[in-house]
Amino acid sequence: MLRHNILHCLFWTKALVAMLLGLFCLLWFSWRIYDLHTRAVPAFFDGLQSVDVSAPDCTYDPTSKWARLEPQTDGIQMYGFSLDWSVETPSKIVTKLNGFRPNVFNAFMDFSANESKPAFDFSLLNWYASEAGRVKAMLEISIMMDPADKLQDFQDDRFNELAKALADCNAAYGVPIYLRYGHEMNGPFSSYGFDPIHYIPNFRSMSTILKQHTNMTAIVWAPNVGKGYPFSTSGGVPLPVPGDPNFDLMDTNKDGVIDENDDPYGPWWPGAEYVDWVGLSLYYYPPDEAYLRNHAVPDGYFDGYLTGVGYNQGANWEQNYDFYRRFALEQNKPMMLPETGSPSLYIIDPDGPGPSASNPGDSLAQTPVQLRLEWYNQIMNTSSLAKYPNLKLMVNFEEEKVLGGFYRDWRVTNDTTIITGMLSLFKGWSTHMKEGNQFDYHCNGDVVLNGQSGSF
Repeated sequence: MLRHNILHCLFWTKALVAMLLGLFCLLWFSWRIYDLHTRAVPAFFDGLQSVDVSAPDCTYDPTSKWARLEPQTDGIQMYGFSLDWSVETPSKIVTKLNGFRPNVFNAFMDFSANESKPAFDFSLLNWYASEAGRVKAMLEISIMMDPADKLQDFQDDRFNELAKALADCNAAYGVPIYLRYGHEMNGPFSSYGFDPIHYIPNFRSMSTILKQHTNMTAIVWAPNVGKGYPFSTSGGVPLPVPGDPNFDLMDTNKDGVIDENDDPYGPWWPGAEYVDWVGLSLYYYPPDEAYLRNHAVPDGYFDGYLTGVGYNQGANWEQNYDFYRRFALEQNKPMMLPETGSPSLYIIDPDGPGPSASNPGDSLAQTPVQLRLEWYNQIMNTSSLAKYPNLKLMVNFEEEKVLGGFYRDWRVTNDTTIITGMLSLFKGWSTHMKEGNQFDYHCNGDVVLNGQSGSF
C-alpha cells in the first residue's frame, strides 16, 4: 500500500512538473513571438539612438537665430501626420508612402491634475516616442487638460512629471518632441477654453519647468484659427459674462461684448520667452450646402484664413486676425500647422453599409485627390514660401470622423490615387521639403541637414 502511494505521488509530481514545464515553454515561445513581432525591423529602420540630454553640450544657445527643433536651413519645410494610432503607426505610413519619411507624427494625450491618478499615460507616451524614432521622425504631443480639472488645479509636481517623462523619451530614443500644450484654448472646444486668466500662468509654469529638464522638446503655442471667433458655444464652454475677469481680457475693444471684432489670439499669448514655436489649427472648411459640397478649394483661402486678408469685417480685422504677422514674424518664431488638411464630405447613409457620395451628378464636385492637392498647393509653392518663410511644418489630420452630420475624411494615405498625387507633390517640392532621415537631431535642440538623400 505504501509503495502504491509513493508511486501515485511520483506520478502526479512528474505530471505536474511536465505541465509546468510545458506551460513555461508555451509562455516563453509566446513572448518570443511577440517580442520578435514588436521589434520587427522594416527596411527603412535606422535604429533608436539614446542620448544624454543632461550633458554639458546639450545647453540651448539663447543667442541662436534658430528656435529649438527648427531646421537650421532657410527655405525648408517639413510634413507630418496626426495619426489615429489605433489603426496606424509611423512605420505603416512610411510603407504606404513607398519609403517617403515624414518628419513628424502627432498624438493626443490627456493631462490630469488629480493627484490620486497618474498625470498621463506614461507607457503610451513611451510607445509613441519609440515608434516615431523607428522611422527617424520627430514626435508631436498635443496635451489636453482632463475635463474634470481646472487650469489652476495643476501644481508644479505635475509639470515636473510631464517634463521628466518627455526628457526620458528624448534620452531613451533620441527623439525630439514638439509639445503642443493646451491647444485651441481660444475656443469652446475643450474644458480649458475661454479662460486666459488661468491659461497664461499655467502655460508659463509648464514652460519654465520643462526647460529645466530638456532642450530636445520644443514648446508650441497653438490656438485655433480666428475665422469664426468666438465660434459657436453650443455644447461647449460658454463665453464669459460681464463681471468675469476673463470677460475683461477677451473684450479687447471694450465695447461690452465679445464678438468677431475682438482679438481672437492676444488674450492667450504667454510671452515670447515661454514659446519656441507658434502654431495654428487651420483646415479647409468646406461648406456643407448640397450645391457646394466637395467643390474646389477657393483661390486665396489659405492666405485669407492665416492673415485675415480679404474679409473686411471691421477696422481692426487684419490687425487682429493676421496670425502670421503677429506671432511668427513680429515674435520671430517658427510656425507650424499642427493640424491641417482638406476633407472629402460624404452623406451618412442610414440604410447602407457606409457613407455615400454627398453630391452625385454634380459636375463641379472634386475628387478626393483634387481636394487634397488644391489645399496643399496653396501652401507648398514658391510664392507662399517667400511670403511666409517662417512656416516650417504642416501636419495632416490623418483621420476620418462624423462631424456636423457628415462623414469627413482628411486622410491622404488611404487611397492609392491620393498617395500617388501627394508623392508627386512632394517630389516636385523636394528642393524645399526634406524628409525625416535627412536631418540629424542634437540634444541642444539643433536640427540640421545631414547630406543624406531623400526618397526622390
